[in-house]
Amino acid sequence: GKLLVSNLDFGVVDADVKELFAEFGRIKKAVVHHDRSGCSMGTAEVIFDSRDNAVKAIKKYNNVPLDGRAMKIQMVSDGVLPSVASRLSQPRGGARIANTGQQGGHGRGSNPARGVRGTGRGGAGRGAKAAPPSKDDLDAEMDAYNARMET
Repeated sequence: GKLLVSNLDFGVVDADVKELFAEFGRIKKAVVHHDRSGCSMGTAEVIFDSRDNAVKAIKKYNNVPLDGRAMKIQMVSDGVLPSVASRLSQPRGGARIANTGQQGGHGRGSNPARGVRGTGRGGAGRGAKAAPPSKDDLDAEMDAYNARMET
């Protein structure tokens, strides 16, 4: 039973995933996916000994918030891939635009759901590890925002 867990908070680590799903049975593998620079991609893979245990995990935790974000859990195929011969005549999606980043292309920035690296609060660039803001920092930021909205 292989699961793909998505919409995870970027602070979730392998140990969190293992701890969360261990109640359903023996886990063969539980890992959070990271990009080349080591940043979490917000997804994880969990492989159980049995498919039944994976189904139980989906029933209990699909759309349940973990660290404020509702997990999306789906069963992944059993790994049986169609033969190469059966795939030869099947088109694989639409025409591709070579790395232009335009809609339909596969270049950097073509997936608006992923966001843009190096932007956002703090402006941390590639490889920079910004410490998470403290509760007091977040409270102060929220107070400042509310004060701006009231005027």
